[in-house]
Amino acid sequence: MPEFVTDEVLAWAKKESAIKKGLDFSSVKLLTLIEGKCVQIMHHGSYDDEPATITKMHQFIAKNDLGLDFSDQRRHHEIYLSNPQRTKLENLKTIIRLPVKEKKMKMTKKVTPRLVMAILSAGMLSFLGIFDETATSVTFPILTRDFAITTDQVQWVNTLVLLVIATIVPISSQIRLRIPTKKIFILGVSLFILCLLIDIVTPWFDLLLVGRAFQGIGTGIGLPLMYNIILAEVPKEKLGFMMGIGTMITACAVAFGPVFGGIVTDALNWRWIFIISLFLIVISLLTGIYSIRQINPLQKVKIKYGQWLSFAVALVCLMLSFTRIAKYSFLSVPVLGFLVLGIISLLIWLKYLGPIRKP
Repeated sequence: MPEFVTDEVLAWAKKESAIKKGLDFSSVKLLTLIEGKCVQIMHHGSYDDEPATITKMHQFIAKNDLGLDFSDQRRHHEIYLSNPQRTKLENLKTIIRLPVKEKKMKMTKKVTPRLVMAILSAGMLSFLGIFDETATSVTFPILTRDFAITTDQVQWVNTLVLLVIATIVPISSQIRLRIPTKKIFILGVSLFILCLLIDIVTPWFDLLLVGRAFQGIGTGIGLPLMYNIILAEVPKEKLGFMMGIGTMITACAVAFGPVFGGIVTDALNWRWIFIISLFLIVISLLTGIYSIRQINPLQKVKIKYGQWLSFAVALVCLMLSFTRIAKYSFLSVPVLGFLVLGIISLLIWLKYLGPIRKP
C-alpha cells in the first residue's frame, strides 16, 4: 500500500464502506511484508487458473537451485492490477510473488583419489591422441616407402587427425548436455580403440586414414571432457593447479611423442606405436568406467547441425587451400576456389552463431 495509508486511514475506509455499501471489511488489516528475494510472475486470466501459473513458478525455483522461504513476514502475496468488476476474466492481470532463498551449499568439493583417477582417465584419451600424432610424424619416410605414396599424401596421416579434432571440439559442449558423462567417455575410448585396431592391421593407406579419422573423433571428445571434469568437480582453491596438470598432460604428449616414435620405430616398427597406445587406452577405459561420474544435469538441447556442418566445411576447405598453395598458383581452383568456399562457409557459420546470449 502507499505510505499515506495508515491504520487510521484504513479504519476510516472500512467505516465508510460499511455505511455507504453495507459491506463488512472488519477482517481487513495492514501487514508489513519483508520482500527480500522473490520469484514473481504476471498471471493473465481468471484467479481460478492461478494454480497452473504457480506450478510454473515452482519449476523455475527448483531449476535455479532456490527454495521457498515462507514465514510470518515473508508470504505468498499478489498484486491485483485489474478491477474484476470492470475487466473480462481473460484480461485480468495479477502479479504473483513467492518468497525464496538460496539452497544450502552443496557438499564441499574435494580432490579425492577417485577424482584424480577420473581426470587422468579422460586426460589419457587426449594425451594419446596428441601423443600418437606427434609420434607418427617421424615415421613419414617409412610410411611413404611401405605404402608407396607421396610426401603430399603422407602428411594427411597427421593433418586429418588435427582437422577432425578441430571439428569435434566445438560440438562437444552440446553433446555433454545431452549424453551422460561416462557414456561420452566410453564412446570416445571405443572410437579410439577402433582406430588403433585399424592402424595396427591395415595393409592399405586409405584404411589407415580412416583409422586416423576415428582417432581424431575420440581425441576431440576426450580433450574437452578432461577440462569439464576439472572445472565441475575441483574446488576453487585448487582449480589453477589442476588446470595446470591438465595442460601439462597435453604438453607432455607434444614433447615426448617424437622421441617415443623414433625409439619404437628403430627398435620394432611403426605399428608398435599404436599397439602400445592400445594397451594404455584399455587401462584408461577400465579406470574411467570406475571413476568418472556425471558432472552436469542433462538437458534437451537441440544440436545445431547446420552450424556445425558449416564450420567443418570451412575448416576442410581452408586446410585444402593452404596445403596446396605451394604446388599450385594462388589464382588456381585448388587454391583460390577452396579458399573462397572456406570463407563463405565461415560466414555462414558466423550467421548461425549469432549473438551469444549465455556465454
